[in-house]
Amino acid sequence: MSLNIALFGAPGCGKGTQSALLKKEYNLYHLSTGDLLREIRQDKTSPFFEEINEKILTGKLVSDEIIFKIVENKIKEINIEGNFSGIIFDGFPRNLSQGEFLIEVLSKMNLQLDYAFILNVSLEIVVDRILNRFTCTKCGAVYNTKSKPPIAANKCDECGGIDSFSKRSDDTEDVIKNRLDIFNANMMVVKNLLGSICVDIDASRPAKEIFETIKKHLQNKKKFYTLSNSRIVL
Repeated sequence: MSLNIALFGAPGCGKGTQSALLKKEYNLYHLSTGDLLREIRQDKTSPFFEEINEKILTGKLVSDEIIFKIVENKIKEINIEGNFSGIIFDGFPRNLSQGEFLIEVLSKMNLQLDYAFILNVSLEIVVDRILNRFTCTKCGAVYNTKSKPPIAANKCDECGGIDSFSKRSDDTEDVIKNRLDIFNANMMVVKNLLGSICVDIDASRPAKEIFETIKKHLQNKKKFYTLSNSRIVL
């Protein structure tokens, strides 16, 4: 038995925070296609290394065909190893073909997507959060000048990196609005495909309140795993 969740949200919605909380609470594997691509670029023995490295170096998008192969391989690996109680699909599927693929590949392994949580925030909140957001280039920890500054001004709380903070050059209001429009258009298609497992969440609230709301929905699942005392219990 497993608990498989898709988590969606526009940039700045707090998806990273909720992914981390869900991962810890339910012993889930956090599957991000961006992370998978970065892992492959660091592994020259991977059969996908050359093709993916070339695409990224030349500024081209990695095709769905390649994404499907690496996602399917990772799901199989997680399922065989059995070290996790399920998977968080971070921002995946993003479109109709990805959604149909995910449903099919999970079904082949006698698995299913149990919930798709959509973290909704207004344009004003998204703009405010992103314009004040910065990250640690060493470990990827995310900070916000207003709501989540590092304890020490020039030191990462997570990895201890000194002067390792960076802000995306394309985090401008116009770019953010465009990203949100694209996200909303894609989300309409995905929600139509996934149907009743989709749950809209008000993500303008504090992270703890959002997490408690998600947990209440998960408790409606007849059987699911939780992590207790470093031991998986049913």
